[in-house]
Amino acid sequence: MRLGKGLLRPLCAAAGVAMAVTVAAIVTTTNASASTAGDRIAQIATAEQDNSAHNHMIGNCNFYGGQLYGTIPGCPSGWRTGDWCADFAKYVWRQAGSVSYLAEIDSWAQSFKDYGVRHGTWHPTGGGYAPRPGDAIVYKDLGGQQGKADHVGVVVAYSSGTLTTIEGNYNSRVYRRVNPANAQGFTSPVVPADGGWSGWQSPPTVVGVVGSLWVGR
Repeated sequence: MRLGKGLLRPLCAAAGVAMAVTVAAIVTTTNASASTAGDRIAQIATAEQDNSAHNHMIGNCNFYGGQLYGTIPGCPSGWRTGDWCADFAKYVWRQAGSVSYLAEIDSWAQSFKDYGVRHGTWHPTGGGYAPRPGDAIVYKDLGGQQGKADHVGVVVAYSSGTLTTIEGNYNSRVYRRVNPANAQGFTSPVVPADGGWSGWQSPPTVVGVVGSLWVGR
C-alpha cells in the first residue's frame, strides 16, 4: 500500500512518530472495513445463487434488473428484461452496504471497469494482484461491443491459485464458476473507511504537512 513519495517533513521527531501511528491506524481500519465488505458481498452472492425464487430467468425476465430499475410490463412484479450480469453484480454490491459511487455502474459490464479505473481500484490481469472476495471480475471483449467488456461476475473466493466466482446471466441463471477464462481484470468496490480513504485503494499521495494535518492528493 503506497503511502507517499518521501516528501513528508515532520515538524519534530515526536510529531513524526505520532503521525506515523495515526496513518498505521487508518490503514488497519481501512483494510478491516474492506475485508468485512468483501466478505458480505461474497456471502450475498452465494445466497443468491442458492435462492431458487429468483436465481434464474422467467421467460426473458430477470429479478436483478427489476430490483435496480423497476418492473417492465410483461414481467412479474420486480422483474425486467435485458442483459443482467452487471445488474446482478451491482445488486450484490448494493445489498452488502457501504459501497460508494454505485450510481456510476449501469447494466453494462464495461461500467465496472470504468468505475475501477476512475477510483483507482482496477487491477488488470498479469499485474500480480490476488483477487479478493467481493471484487468484480471483468471479462474481455468476446464478440460483443468492440473493445468493451462482455461480462462481469463477483469473486467469492481465491486460494492457492483457485478462483471461484458467482455470475449472473451465465447459462441464463446465477452460476458458480471455478477458474474462469478470459478475464481482463478485477475491480474492487470503493468502501468508505476511517480517514475518508477507500477500501482496496492505495491511500492518497502525501505531499506535505500543514500543522498537524496530512496534505495529500
